[in-house]
Amino acid sequence: MQTDGVLLLSALVTGIALAGALAVAVTGARQNSAKSSRIYLLSVFVTMAGLCALPLATAVQPALFTFYTPALLPLMFALPVAVYRYAQSRLTGTAEPQNWQRDAVLPLAGLGVMLGYWMLPASARRDLFINGDLPGGIAPAALTLLTFALIFVWVAASILYLIATLRTLARYRATLKSLYSNTEAFELRWIDGFLILLVGVWAAAAISLLSDNLGIGFLTPDTLVFALAGGVLLTLTAFANAPVPPNALNLPTSPSGDPATEKYARSALSTERAEKIAERILKAMETEKLYLDPGLSLQKLARHVTTPPNLVSQTLNEQLGMTFFDFVAQWRVEDAKSRILAGDDSVLNIALDVGFNSRSTFYKAFKRETGQTPKEFRRMPGASTSMASTEHAGQ
Repeated sequence: MQTDGVLLLSALVTGIALAGALAVAVTGARQNSAKSSRIYLLSVFVTMAGLCALPLATAVQPALFTFYTPALLPLMFALPVAVYRYAQSRLTGTAEPQNWQRDAVLPLAGLGVMLGYWMLPASARRDLFINGDLPGGIAPAALTLLTFALIFVWVAASILYLIATLRTLARYRATLKSLYSNTEAFELRWIDGFLILLVGVWAAAAISLLSDNLGIGFLTPDTLVFALAGGVLLTLTAFANAPVPPNALNLPTSPSGDPATEKYARSALSTERAEKIAERILKAMETEKLYLDPGLSLQKLARHVTTPPNLVSQTLNEQLGMTFFDFVAQWRVEDAKSRILAGDDSVLNIALDVGFNSRSTFYKAFKRETGQTPKEFRRMPGASTSMASTEHAGQ
């Protein structure tokens, strides 16, 4: 017997999921967004709706309970696959999934067990799912054992797909740093929150399922599971259409996650030419202070030094030993040092003046370059004298 609170949350979360699915279908068609990304996002919403609608559906039609409950198994297996494939298509622009046969194995196994339950007599299903008793016969015992095993497999598969999703996200953000000097607008940090909430749903459901099957008696409150699921869906609905820069898509990446390794492997850039490109880059940064432009990108720098972007990126990585993002940040930090020691402006204003888009990014870059925060650097004894001496020596 479901409580009124669970029924209300089930109806609310199911409604959010269906509204999200409708929005994806409508806005996707209007904006002509990537088909593969839209399909996987739609799959996430539909799967979540199916998982969350059980209390609502069975309250409306109690006879559905013994049929609906087994259907949760293939839906549980489909969700981590859909989330991973959505992230992959969204972040890499991959149109066709690889190893789709592997992804289909577990959902199909869940589907087979579901059909096995449906073929049982109504009395056997009632004993299993309503009374909690194991009816006689080989089939109910075999299905129960398979279900128990698949729940453990589902937990392991969810963890593996989560790791794969995080690795895809890390490669995407590494690619951003090879293209842009400020990446905050494109980092899709909302995905971090989405994954945290989703892990909460998986953990709460896994604890409840395992404890129920093992007879431990520790059950996660259904209201908590539905509340977390609602958070997942609201986050996805609000941010799923966040912009991804086209230049960050379809770039080859090596297994190590470094977008440069494979891309540069076949380059014919000679050491002599790389040194000349490096000289032009350094001169442009020193004399024209290109780093002060918050919108400076690899494309802009390449146009300024009249060199193809891939050669500029390769020169930065191999000749100067850093990504485009770190290279520009280094120049910005160096400019910021004298401004900080002057003590005439706030750290935030200084960060914005030298080209950073946020205080937090500036702090991270400054800490990485100097080993100190800007405030610690300003308070450091003799820092002003040391900086003045350095500037005098360079004149």
